[in-house]
Amino acid sequence: MDVNQTLFDPSVLVALQARKTLEDLARKGVQYSEVETKAAVYKAYFNVVAADKALVILDSNQVRLRNILAETREIYKEGLVEKLDVDRLVVQVNNLESQQTRPPRDPRSGYRGAQIPDRYAY
Repeated sequence: MDVNQTLFDPSVLVALQARKTLEDLARKGVQYSEVETKAAVYKAYFNVVAADKALVILDSNQVRLRNILAETREIYKEGLVEKLDVDRLVVQVNNLESQQTRPPRDPRSGYRGAQIPDRYAY
């Protein structure tokens, strides 16, 4: 009678080590994805906030420049400034108006796109 039984198979040990390595790799991949997602959300939120602040600044600049233009026109009527000064201010007002039409006027749409999912909230 010939009995041949293997008491220890080294491939089982290799398979267990490979499984552990694969689990570690998968866990690190998930952690990396979470970090990258958080960074992308933070960047998107920052861009939205910066665009919102820029719109507020553009609005206040436009109001201020319109007031200066009105005052300069009155001073021009009195003959104390040249027509060139009034024309320059008109160009500046037109430039500000064209700048305001470039970015989206509703920053809330950007906020909706940059909302942080609940699973990533702190």
